[in-house]
Amino acid sequence: MEKEIFKGKISKKIFIIPGIFATLFLIEAIIFIYAGGLGPGIIPLILSALIIIIIVLIKYFCTSLILFDKKIIGKTGFLSKETLDAPLDKINDVYLNRGIFGRLFNYGKINISTSSNSFYFKGIDTPELFKNKILEQIEIYKNEKVKEQAKLMAEALKNSNN
Repeated sequence: MEKEIFKGKISKKIFIIPGIFATLFLIEAIIFIYAGGLGPGIIPLILSALIIIIIVLIKYFCTSLILFDKKIIGKTGFLSKETLDAPLDKINDVYLNRGIFGRLFNYGKINISTSSNSFYFKGIDTPELFKNKILEQIEIYKNEKVKEQAKLMAEALKNSNN
């Protein structure tokens, strides 16, 4: 049974910028309603606000990233799912990318490259901490494998001498 080490969470702060735009669209729709009643210009504003909110909610609820003691599992997407399920010894590198809002609000994009592919997880809360946890666990995993191999070699030598 694998032990969960750390869970990467999507930052709730990813709602800030889309929330501002959705609010502006809704305010503009309310102004149109008060100024001239219900007209055809209101529908695109309300639909735009709803689409923005739905996209962010899908991203928030459909992204997961979990570090276990021997592997990492990540899922992203709603209609088109991308799944990472990689043993820690198959991870080549972990990259961190944060824009200006990511640095201000402490979230960012984590790129995990494996021997076969690269996986991107956007909006991860405290990405530097998560990256460090992954790298620490990779070292622990490698050291455990070396100890295990040394133990097996010692047993093999012991059995061959008998």
